[in-house]
Amino acid sequence: MGRGVQGFDEAVWNVHSEKIVGIGCREKFLQNPRLLEDLLATGNREIVEASPYDKIWGIGLKDDHPDATNPSRWPGENRLGNVITQVREDLLAGYANYTLPERARVAVENAMAALGMNDEPSDSLGLR
Repeated sequence: MGRGVQGFDEAVWNVHSEKIVGIGCREKFLQNPRLLEDLLATGNREIVEASPYDKIWGIGLKDDHPDATNPSRWPGENRLGNVITQVREDLLAGYANYTLPERARVAVENAMAALGMNDEPSDSLGLR
């Protein structure tokens, strides 16, 4: 779809795409506490877009491919996985004085409060 947009300039997109996608991903996670919880639960693991059809934003392999766990053997760049990994690190950095489980809990609670959600994340999300 993107390249079909009138006035699309691939050179401009290539310069700015990771920042734009990062902003979109960050907002997505901040607006959905359950997705944020899932993101933060990945801990320090590398996040991968296991798409056999996308060698730019994905790794170019299916998740069950034997080389999917070996980054040196990926035919793709994994830009989306790298962007989401950076979003996770940026979100966690805001909670540097907390342990990892506390960071996740506080980040989710803050996101829920910002969205005006009144239920306790400890009950609905199993964070306590």
